[in-house]
Formats: sequence, structure tokens, C-alpha cells
Amino acid sequence: MLYKSTVVPVGEDQLTHLELARDLARAFNRQYGTLFPAFNSYIGYVPKIRSLKDPSSKMSKSDNNAASRIDLTDSSSTVRDKIAKAVTDAVSKDITFDPELRPGISNLIDICSALTGKSSEDIVKLTQDKGMDKKTFKEFVTETVNESIQPISSEMQRILSDRGHLRSILKQGQERASVLAEETIKQVKTLVGLS
Repeated sequence: MLYKSTVVPVGEDQLTHLELARDLARAFNRQYGTLFPAFNSYIGYVPKIRSLKDPSSKMSKSDNNAASRIDLTDSSSTVRDKIAKAVTDAVSKDITFDPELRPGISNLIDICSALTGKSSEDIVKLTQDKGMDKKTFKEFVTETVNESIQPISSEMQRILSDRGHLRSILKQGQERASVLAEETIKQVKTLVGLS
């Protein structure tokens, strides 16, 4: 609301917070006049990626077990080790998408889907066409993840290597955000009669 956003990228678990903010914006606009634009959530192709170690819970950077998640700073070999040890199941040797019966293998399919933009059905068909078993599928997931995150990881390392430049960028962003926030607060105070 403070920055008058119209699209807000969120995870599935943040939708209730966004609904509350949307309700507050509508109530304010009704009471004092339109200030806050209508905004919508944006949820990526896969709404929730699950833990590699416990597919009943979401993947989280706050999980104490580093093997439960893929970090953007993970090396290629670390990603390989984490995915190789990811929980799957003994239901079938085939790769099938069934989040209820096969949450672990379905999570790996979701990861591939999120990174490639292909549907879970397309990922499953690809595994079938190539005759993949769980081991070769995990190798495919590893390759897909590494191709996606290694350029990000390299860029993060490059940016973090110049702390002075990074602090300068953060300061510029803070200044721009402050200007926008102060203007919105000023408009709110005017509309509610506090200026």
C-alpha cells in the first residue's frame, strides 16, 4: 500500500496477508477517497516448493537442516548431493505426479516445472519418453536446478565482492523508497485531516 503497488509477488502462504492489505486499502478508499490502487497477487507457476527432506512442509531458508533446501549460493556439487538425498518413495519406479501419494517425487517435478516453465504433465512425459528412473530423474533435476541457479549465484558473488558498490546501491534504493513512502504518508494525512 505504501508504494501503491498494483501487482504483488507472493507465496501461497502470504495470500491472507495480501487479502488483509487489500481490505484495508478498499476501506480507506471508501472512507477517505481513492488513494490506493487496486492490487493483485502474483503467484508463480508452482505456488509452493516443498522441503527436500520433508515434503509435507514447505522449503524454507529458516529450516535448520540445510539439506532441506536449495540455496542460491549452493555449489553445483552441493545441489547434486541435496537432490540425490531428497526424499522420494517406494510406491513405483516410474516418475508420476501425485502430490498426495507421492509428495517427494511430485516436489521434484514441481521444481523442474517452476524452473523450466513446463507443466508437471510435460515433465512426467519427458521422463517417460527418456525412460528415466528415480536416479536418472534426480540427475535431470540437478542439471535443471544448476543451469538455473549457477548464473544467479555467480552474479551474487560478483556483487557481494564489491561491498562499497553494494552499499551505494542499497543507499540509493533506500532514498528512492523513502521519497515514495513519505509522499504516500503525506497524502494519507491530508485525506484524513491530519495535515
